[in-house]
Amino acid sequence: MRFAFCFPDCYDIGMSHLGMKILYSLTNQRENYWCERVFAPWPDFEQIMREHDIPLYGWKAWSPSGTLISSALPSSTSCPTPIF
Repeated sequence: MRFAFCFPDCYDIGMSHLGMKILYSLTNQRENYWCERVFAPWPDFEQIMREHDIPLYGWKAWSPSGTLISSALPSSTSCPTPIF
């Protein structure tokens, strides 16, 4: 199963989130599971992505987030940055 943990903030903030690190590690230890991490881009890069139709993508295999089976947001976070 391929899916993504989508963090509603930039890479720097998301990678420091301990809960996401634990869930990502535990999930990828399971047989037949492939978990990607997806982060919100900085506003200037978001504009470039929109202008060039670049989809949000995972950081492990650069998979477009729309090609992954499902997505999950950490429930303990607020969403300060809009995700497109």
